[in-house]
Amino acid sequence: MPQNRIVRVGVSLSDKPTAKLEIRVKPWAVVTHEGDTVEWVPTAINHQKMRVTKLEIHRVAKARAWPFASTPKFKEKKLKTGGRLPLGGKLKKGSRVPYTIVITFKDVQRKLRTASIDPDMIIPD
Repeated sequence: MPQNRIVRVGVSLSDKPTAKLEIRVKPWAVVTHEGDTVEWVPTAINHQKMRVTKLEIHRVAKARAWPFASTPKFKEKKLKTGGRLPLGGKLKKGSRVPYTIVITFKDVQRKLRTASIDPDMIIPD
């Protein structure tokens, strides 16, 4: 039965006594089956207010295939894919699909900053 897989993306910052930036992507490797959707959701972490202002999902150039009909677009603070394409061609069961999350967030001085993270999507056997 198809499921909606949620990937939470958050940023935590501190500037005292030592500067610290923490970025969380949970789960790091999302396991998705045929017919599933994947939704990337900005979230607040470490009891801080929401710092993520924008999420982008980018395909990795070296990746042989992308498991969805299109790359997700940012809309209303969440990203969601369409239904999975049938497995076949270059995308096989057991594949690991790399992708990049680009996040924009406000630092402690409220300046916009950008960071890139590269987790994986797994198509199980």
